[in-house]
Amino acid sequence: MTLVEWPIQRICHFLIMTRQKYVDHLRAFSAICVIGIHTHGPFFHKPAMWSPTGIVGGIIDTTVRVGLPLFFMISGALLLTKPCDSVSRFYLRRFPKILIPFILYSAAYYVYGHLVEKPSPMSFGDFWMAIVREPQFYHLWFVYTLIGIYFIVPFISIAVTQMDNRMLWTGLLVSMTLLQLRQLSPLVGLHINGSLVTIGPWLLYLVGGYAITRVDGKRYRPAFLTLTALGFVTTFFARAWQLEIGIFDQGLNMYALSLGVFGLFMSSTRLPADGAILDRVMNTISTYSYEIYLVHPLVLVWLRDKVFEMTEFHPIWNTFLLTSTVLLGSLLVAAVIQTFVTGPCLRVADRLIAR
Repeated sequence: MTLVEWPIQRICHFLIMTRQKYVDHLRAFSAICVIGIHTHGPFFHKPAMWSPTGIVGGIIDTTVRVGLPLFFMISGALLLTKPCDSVSRFYLRRFPKILIPFILYSAAYYVYGHLVEKPSPMSFGDFWMAIVREPQFYHLWFVYTLIGIYFIVPFISIAVTQMDNRMLWTGLLVSMTLLQLRQLSPLVGLHINGSLVTIGPWLLYLVGGYAITRVDGKRYRPAFLTLTALGFVTTFFARAWQLEIGIFDQGLNMYALSLGVFGLFMSSTRLPADGAILDRVMNTISTYSYEIYLVHPLVLVWLRDKVFEMTEFHPIWNTFLLTSTVLLGSLLVAAVIQTFVTGPCLRVADRLIAR
């Protein structure tokens, strides 16, 4: 297989695997939002919240914050649809796709940190200990969380697929409410014991993504619109008032916004036609979304230091320009790395597993 044929085969396999167009578009939208989280902040930190520029910054920030929850929801929609028949097979099929790129990019951030940020000696052994201890760059916490969730996905899939819709949604609502009560209780002088809440917020997004796929999208589209509007407004004002209630991860506002947005994509009848330019762009971003996520902070640091002057002037234009440039640069780097580095490594891993 040539170096040209393999990426094409990977893209075709990816598109067949996802089956639903809305998943590809959601994944691409999520990748763009995550980049937006890391690019817009410096342009909007000075204007007052209720100034025109501050309001626009709040709208942008509220919009892009849905990116990470959607990534977990997509995983739930794809991985929990049927009971896992073999835990070992699940691990062997899924973990190499996460771990191989993660290790390679962690190595890049390890070298960057020891050469540029804090010059210090490096060693192979120290690198392995370092990635066990902590993420080598701020955004890599996501991968650690994803790995932890993947360990229990086979068991969760058996549980949730046996529940009827009423039990599934009741369990989600109770768990989300408990998490939010823990956040809200200090506001009224109470302190709920953390041991009462043993479920992490990102796991609930995973199950929420699966739960959404079990409802009639067209029938519940008005409910999705309501959830999106309610979640957006409450997130915007909670952010503006600087409420410490976990608004960007385990707040009921973000669950509402994420479930609403996911449902709107799932129920949409106006996605670009197959083969349209926008459809091709979104599919391409979706295909490389994981490695775009892994590499984009390094691209951002380079562009911010070498190309862009971080200034509060023209914040909307600067945000659009920097986000677009980081997205394009990350896509190009991810495509090259996947073609020549992580792709061949994954092929070797597939052959070893097949034996």
